[in-house]
Amino acid sequence: MKSHIKSADLALANLETTLAGEKLKYTGYPCFNSPSSLIDSMKNCGFDILSTINNHTIDRGSAGVYSTVAEIEKRDLKAVGTRKNLAKKPYIIEEVKGIKLGVISYSYETPRKGINKTLNAVEIPKDVIPLLNTFSYEYIKEDLNKIKGQIDEMKSQGAEAIIFFIHWGNEYERAPNVHQKRIANALCDYGVDVIIGSHPHVIQPIQFITSEKTGKKSLVVYSMGNFISNQQYESTNNRYTEDGIIVNIQLKKTKSSKDITISGVSYIPTWVHKYSDKSKIVYEVLPLTDALKSKEEYNLDGDIAVWRATNSEKSTRILMGEDKEIIEEKLKEGAN
Repeated sequence: MKSHIKSADLALANLETTLAGEKLKYTGYPCFNSPSSLIDSMKNCGFDILSTINNHTIDRGSAGVYSTVAEIEKRDLKAVGTRKNLAKKPYIIEEVKGIKLGVISYSYETPRKGINKTLNAVEIPKDVIPLLNTFSYEYIKEDLNKIKGQIDEMKSQGAEAIIFFIHWGNEYERAPNVHQKRIANALCDYGVDVIIGSHPHVIQPIQFITSEKTGKKSLVVYSMGNFISNQQYESTNNRYTEDGIIVNIQLKKTKSSKDITISGVSYIPTWVHKYSDKSKIVYEVLPLTDALKSKEEYNLDGDIAVWRATNSEKSTRILMGEDKEIIEEKLKEGAN
């Protein structure tokens, strides 16, 4: 995947684990803690900003929140969605090729226990509550007002375009729910340019929406699916959990008016190839268009693996509506 990620001027990803160190034990599902070398690999691949707020953010309590941000920043990458202290803003403003991008990230909360906020039904430690960007479906009006204030603040600080990362939706459902649509429409009203979704672990559609209040268009990627995970069909009984997409978004700034528009959108279907190499289990994220053309180069051998990879690409294309070339053109039309 490196060549595709490196080619971006700014590459973002959802980091759905904690980096709390070996002393707190490395574990997978349902309570995650990963070696910090994961971030070395992500940096090597070309990622720049990692969203650290999701339903697994407090899997190692407060210590995991602080250490995750520290390990990311130690490697000169940036975390958004969680922060080490209140002196840090709850967003990032990053200038890329003359365009100032405001980047912010939020995650849904699970139902509160009394007045206490929760993630995955675990109470959020009091010391990190103000350091996490979370919203509640139960208190959505109040939380959307807070989010609007932060978006307005980013704009006042010079952000010319807003990218909103959001952990939302229903797991394993390939269509956005009513909450996702309501929140997306509100963010569009607030002037967000790009909304990037995660959490369902399966891909959901990409589309442009238009604000009825302002006429502004926003691009919504409802869910990118899984990039790298152990959610194979054998463990989930859901073949779509092996699928993901990398979304390429081009922003254009008009010199005369300084207006920012989305001038192009495309996507790359990805698939997690899990196989054994002697005694070692290997997980490889494959860019399917490339891999299916050059199977040997991508270690894609065996009839079953090729069949699964082919079906993965086909199901992603079907979900998006048409083939890659057509959907690219339609998205470009929507941006004009």
